Amino acid sequence: MIYIIFNSEDTLYNHKIRDISTSKELESLNCINLGLIQVVNKILAIDIFNQEKIYELTEVDFFTIKKSKFATKEINIFIKALEKTNYDIVIKIKKKLDINNIYFKSILCECNYIEINDDQNGIDNYINSILNLYSIDIDANTLNLIKNNLDNDLLSVKNELIKLSTFCNPITKDIVREFSYSSLKSNGFKLIEYIINDKRVLANSLFEKLLEDGQDPFTIIGLCISQIGTISCIKLLSESKSQNSISKELSLNEYRVKMVLSSTRNTSKRKILTIIIKFAELDIKMKQGLINPELALEYLFI
Repeated sequence: MIYIIFNSEDTLYNHKIRDISTSKELESLNCINLGLIQVVNKILAIDIFNQEKIYELTEVDFFTIKKSKFATKEINIFIKALEKTNYDIVIKIKKKLDINNIYFKSILCECNYIEINDDQNGIDNYINSILNLYSIDIDANTLNLIKNNLDNDLLSVKNELIKLSTFCNPITKDIVREFSYSSLKSNGFKLIEYIINDKRVLANSLFEKLLEDGQDPFTIIGLCISQIGTISCIKLLSESKSQNSISKELSLNEYRVKMVLSSTRNTSKRKILTIIIKFAELDIKMKQGLINPELALEYLFI
């Protein structure tokens, strides 16, 4: 199968590539660097060591030319050559194809054309494709519950939907509450917020719950160090940038940025720096065996 994918959002694109490739080996070929002839020859060559392969073709520049008979003829020759292989091919393009353009219609009949957008429709379409692919039945409210639990992380949402559908299909809110979980990343932010706001009991309770769930204390502390660093960056950037700009610059959900700024509104930069230093000292002492990892959080409140 040949896929032509217009991509305006790398995260969604990467998820789609994983869905297409499954367990196959992915090899990316840059058509400008290699040249089209070499790309075709490489794909058509028989690989006796690995028949399970998918090729990703980037920088296929003639797909960006609109209403050109020459470009369309070149594309047709290219597609016909690729059709001779048994491998799956993904052609990544930077501009949308004009599907009503008569020059492209014959080409699209031979390929699976997919548009991946970075808006809410693109995200919803991706999730709907997962629901259809695995025949998962779930209502909108229950789906939103899972998405909120997992901070809208698409890979986590996908895996959670597949997991929960093995327990019950349709997936109900009761099933979600009984078998689903909040992401470790989300709990890491929550833990840091408790520490910043001196909520010792809540912080210890969440830390103990994560340990009971089988999380490694070094992993939890490492995640906290990463999260407090992110919070520090959000606070600094908020002095000159909007929430939307911060979200894009740090590749974070805008809702997460809003929550961080809200929960740390009365927290000084000096206090956040002090917590960062304490976490760094804690990490060193844990690795040196000077502190019991399971009692690590007590050190932060001394």
